Amino acid sequence: MRIVGSAHHRRPRPSGAGHPGGTGWRLVVLALAATLVGGCTFASAGPGAPGAQVDSAATSTLSVPAAAVPAAVVPAASPTPPGTLAPSPATSDSSDTAAPSAPSGSPGSAASPGPAASPQVEPGPAWTTRSLALLTRAGDERSVTAHVGRAFPLELTSRQRAVGADVWVEARWETPGRSGTAWLPLDAIVRTDPQRTAAASLDALDADLYRYLRRFGTRVGIEVWDRTRGTIYTHHAGRQYLVASSIKVAVLCAVLARVEKEHREPTAQERALLSAMITRSDNDAAAHFYVYLGDAPALTAYMKRIGVTGFTASPGWRGLGWSTITPAAQVRLFDLLRQGKLLNAKHTKYALGLLRHVIPEHRTGVGTTAPKGADVAMKIGWVTGPDDMWVMNSSGIVTHDGVTYVVAVYTDRNATVEEGMEIVEHACGAIADALLGAD
Repeated sequence: MRIVGSAHHRRPRPSGAGHPGGTGWRLVVLALAATLVGGCTFASAGPGAPGAQVDSAATSTLSVPAAAVPAAVVPAASPTPPGTLAPSPATSDSSDTAAPSAPSGSPGSAASPGPAASPQVEPGPAWTTRSLALLTRAGDERSVTAHVGRAFPLELTSRQRAVGADVWVEARWETPGRSGTAWLPLDAIVRTDPQRTAAASLDALDADLYRYLRRFGTRVGIEVWDRTRGTIYTHHAGRQYLVASSIKVAVLCAVLARVEKEHREPTAQERALLSAMITRSDNDAAAHFYVYLGDAPALTAYMKRIGVTGFTASPGWRGLGWSTITPAAQVRLFDLLRQGKLLNAKHTKYALGLLRHVIPEHRTGVGTTAPKGADVAMKIGWVTGPDDMWVMNSSGIVTHDGVTYVVAVYTDRNATVEEGMEIVEHACGAIADALLGAD
């Protein structure tokens, strides 16, 4: 990418300037004569004078009251083309931000104060402090290349610019799927590692996938947590979707947590039902455990207790699949299980083992798009909602060649379940390619 610095603008000469017979020359002579007679001094208008555009290096060492200067001596500023930034000494690369000092040694000389130079930003690591757009042109909101959130890592170059009252800095950025150079405001970065998970929009990982998803609006919600590199990518990840059979992951964890609380192991019958509920997505088994736990209030309380927000359980058998969850909440649930923070080591291994042995017919998305040999623990879900439209989702944990990510892709308002499956497959495949490399 080539980013062009600000051009240097020359001040247009007044009519006749530099020619002994010109009108401008005569006016200057008259002004100098007035200086000798009246004891006044003369200078060109300062940087802040209305209608003037002054080269600070050419400032005269004399001054005169503005009323004594004929209007023709001060040229009008050249017009700025529509849609462009007005040139000024403060709109330039960092190498141009310091204005030249006035000539020294002249009797009565006083350098006119120019705009304060921006402090030079040293190249090196930096991190974002808020959500913002990365731009290919400083200050131009039409030149967005990606969106990032807090704690996103950058590598500052030596270039900076002032655009209006804001200082912009250039930085290199990189994700497993994309990289580039972009501009962002200086006040949106820190130079000390915030020691927290970085955040970015899905367009920072895969621009083509982002463009594909835009056609569906909020019908598709995604969160991807790259646990190896420490970045979360989101796309409508805070919106709630019908959970369908993916609720069985929460039910599995809640049942085993209750078993632990009762200081016992699952019975043979419970193991058979848990296996059927997860590997074959048996609805009767899920309904049995929903009642065992205490229906919607109990499952809601469990999710709140483990710190998973964005989940709303619905009562009754039909409510089991019509409960709602955000993609971010489903990713959080899977990741807590992966880390062993929900259950003891034995039951964590047991739960993940069931999720690794989902039958082939129920591996759409996360399972079918993972590379051969990848370790995949997952669950899918589909159901018709109250609007008679189809919901389809896929979520889980993928580990391959030392890289681990947790992902949830949720869709709704599909005319058919196949439509939802196609969207889920496309999204999961693009994410796997970006994070693991296309085979």
